[in-house]
Amino acid sequence: AVLLLLVGSVPALAAMRGVPESGQLAFTVMRNGSSIGRHIYNFESKGSLQIVRVQTRILYVLLGIPFYRFEHDSTEVWQKGHLVSLTSTTNDDGKLIDLNLQAEGSSLSGTLNGKPLTLEKTTLPASLWNPVTAKATALADTVDGGRLEIEGKAQDGYFTLSGKLNRDLWYDEEGRLAQTRFTARDGSEIRYVRD
Repeated sequence: AVLLLLVGSVPALAAMRGVPESGQLAFTVMRNGSSIGRHIYNFESKGSLQIVRVQTRILYVLLGIPFYRFEHDSTEVWQKGHLVSLTSTTNDDGKLIDLNLQAEGSSLSGTLNGKPLTLEKTTLPASLWNPVTAKATALADTVDGGRLEIEGKAQDGYFTLSGKLNRDLWYDEEGRLAQTRFTARDGSEIRYVRD
């Protein structure tokens, strides 16, 4: 998604398409209209490096009992528009997942829960914050590093991703992610609504 963007100082960061001047995009996660969590992007420049940190906290409570918990933290490091590394830790309702990928030649190589994993370097992370993502043909799952073949289609005011990842994405006039919608495994509607 950010392969065409140049990385620089903090003022340059604020001018990048899709990145707010504040350096943060924050969302409320809604399930069938009720809040169940938060999803936050933090953007930072360090010299020639662009760092994107993503945090997701979801807790679905049913009849007063915690029914589903999802906790995810990921860090993307970019240099001159190229992904240098992607690391994440995830607790998917008790299933612990640790992903660590580094750029090596023409691929991204590293580990998933300590086991070797290699992806094409051109695969973009499925963090969705940049509007160019909607034009990609494949994304890397930021939880387990899996390759997600997708097809993007412009709708009336939003984009639809279909294939291995199904999402409806809205971006504002500055290209900043405004909302995400998808259907969960249990058939409920999930929306990420920007603050």
